[in-house]
Amino acid sequence: MLSEIEPEILKQTRFAKVQAIYQFLLLDNKNEVLMQFHDRSDEDLGDRNLFFKDINKIVNSLDDIEDTLMEILDNGKWRWENTGCIVKSLLICGSFDLSNCENKKQVVDHYISIARIFGEEESIAFLHSNLENVKIFLNS
Repeated sequence: MLSEIEPEILKQTRFAKVQAIYQFLLLDNKNEVLMQFHDRSDEDLGDRNLFFKDINKIVNSLDDIEDTLMEILDNGKWRWENTGCIVKSLLICGSFDLSNCENKKQVVDHYISIARIFGEEESIAFLHSNLENVKIFLNS
């Protein structure tokens, strides 16, 4: 259960998931991406079991996640194709976690913090707005 994982471990797992989904979006090869992450340390992956379980689920449901994001992306004011790969990865992982986690505020906070690590300062408001839109969509 996610509530049993320490917040910093969970944040590290989310960071690793963003890295993996970013690579998947570039390579479009799940097995190659999983192999690249297989030998990484637990320190890099956070919770190893959660990381691999979630990556498989995200990749297997990627079309559905992207379809949902395309519908709600800044309430239809922004096009998915115009979104950079890092921001897409943050939105995909954030949306997945929002749909599978009770502590939605923590999810949004973690992904905003991760965006800052990636240097996406100019995208913070966009990410925050759209992760909030995902929360509203999931509650409707």
